[in-house]
Amino acid sequence: MRSAFCGLCMGNRAPNGIRSWQGSGIRTAEGSSGSFNTLVPYCGLWVLMVWSIQFGTYYSVTLLLALPAAAFLVRIFILFHDCVQGSFFRRKGANTFFGYLLGLLVFPPPLKTSVSVTYGIM
Repeated sequence: MRSAFCGLCMGNRAPNGIRSWQGSGIRTAEGSSGSFNTLVPYCGLWVLMVWSIQFGTYYSVTLLLALPAAAFLVRIFILFHDCVQGSFFRRKGANTFFGYLLGLLVFPPPLKTSVSVTYGIM
């Protein structure tokens, strides 16, 4: 009996033997909606954490807010990585612009990451 996830895990084989995820049901984030849905909640949580410290609430409140903020920061890194690889937007200029913008939040230098991804160093 074949697993229900067999096609998802194995991918579809292209004629040259390279895996192709087209037609496997996997959807990727496209354009600004993925970045907007990530950046706005992250910035909002960041502002709430700053306010919670300024108004003298318990640090446990700030730490509870930091948990979802950390998850959004992981998502921001994923978006950053997609921009650096040139696969998030169709235009190279948009990938470069948003790669640098998201790089300010995740702190690795985009140019160095781009070179290491290109040559498989990372």
